[in-house]
Amino acid sequence: MIMKKPIPQALIFDLDGTLLDTIGDLADCCNLALASEGLLPLGEEEYKYHIGSGAKNLVESAYASALANKLGRQVNKNELDADKVDELYQKYNEAYAAGWDKRTLPYPGIEKLLKQLKTAGFRLAVLSNKPDGFTREMTEHYFPSGTFDLVMGKRTDWPLKPDPASTLHLCEELGVQSEKTALIGDSGSDMETAVRAGIQAWAVLWGFRGYEELSQAGATEFFANVTELERRLLHNN
Repeated sequence: MIMKKPIPQALIFDLDGTLLDTIGDLADCCNLALASEGLLPLGEEEYKYHIGSGAKNLVESAYASALANKLGRQVNKNELDADKVDELYQKYNEAYAAGWDKRTLPYPGIEKLLKQLKTAGFRLAVLSNKPDGFTREMTEHYFPSGTFDLVMGKRTDWPLKPDPASTLHLCEELGVQSEKTALIGDSGSDMETAVRAGIQAWAVLWGFRGYEELSQAGATEFFANVTELERRLLHNN
């Protein structure tokens, strides 16, 4: 029988696919950028596998996929024109700045859970590969002020997940030892980050990736819905 580890004192949440269902706005805004090149839109399900490594990688990956659809053959990222990728990335950012709140919503039960966790004394943080400005703006928009002790998105002075440096920095800033912290996310990158940082790797199954990827990346616990996460954290079952 596998024994569960003690309940952590600090929780570091991923944003997209974990706290917020952002796929609709991400897809719409990236498709607008692709349309400027005469490329057909990609579906939301496909975008779930382009997301997770930062906005620039999202645009580059989606561009390669849309171009492959047009040409009828596989297109590797190293075939792409770097200037064109930069241009599409700028168009995407402009579209997202104007449209990140059109369809995005917190997952059902998340707002209630965060309030309960805050009341119970957990230290809470957000760590995302989304640009820091968007991460902060969206967190402030969808959740009450003071919900999170720290919020951190992509910044030039820190590497993206799965590099563990930003996670370890948050542990230090939260004042909680890494072994008493869990990273809660929906992607293999999140789980790999947690493993490399030496913290608990908790996987949510309501997000953008599936069980197999999460398991292979080192997830130690899995949650099919927010209620299961609530029971584990507040009732230890």
